[in-house]
Amino acid sequence: GINLDGIRYVHVEQLTVRNNQLPIQAHDSSSIALRYLKIMVLTADKAGVSIWGANNYVCDNAFIGAAGNFPAYLNNPEGLLITGEGHVVCHNSITHFRDAITLAPRFSGQAPARSIDIYGNDIFDVADDGVEADYTFHNIRIFKNRMRNYLSAVSTQPSVAGPTYIFRNEFFSMMAIETSPPSKTVSSPYKISE
Repeated sequence: GINLDGIRYVHVEQLTVRNNQLPIQAHDSSSIALRYLKIMVLTADKAGVSIWGANNYVCDNAFIGAAGNFPAYLNNPEGLLITGEGHVVCHNSITHFRDAITLAPRFSGQAPARSIDIYGNDIFDVADDGVEADYTFHNIRIFKNRMRNYLSAVSTQPSVAGPTYIFRNEFFSMMAIETSPPSKTVSSPYKISE
């Protein structure tokens, strides 16, 4: 994979990264641009891209997870795990992950998510959330995204210190999953909590 830990002011463009443990990692990085990439994760236990830092730009990419990730609800990773502040995530196509985009911090010492724009993404065939904006802080904006075939389109449970803006998105074809013992769990466009 590509390791951009601690790197600043780098553009990575027009590459295909296939089936690595973590195709792209950029921890404690800032002002990184990831554009026109094709991230192919062909095994079910691997994530797509993990970024934390400030002012990173992730746009015009394709994130393709393992086909077995959908519709099964497995403990599969995220297509894009991004936290920190000032990021832009736009015009990506993301499919076959548990969560397409996750903003929740995963490691100790990570800055919470704040001032992040997520727009114009095409998210489909994900086993859980289209955008998981759990434990976020200020000014999270999720707008003009298209999502289909998901359990929950946007999760904000909890939003620690809003506002979290969710507007002008298109959500359709929510899934229902079978649980054991048989009872149907129906999905919803939002998971919201105090």
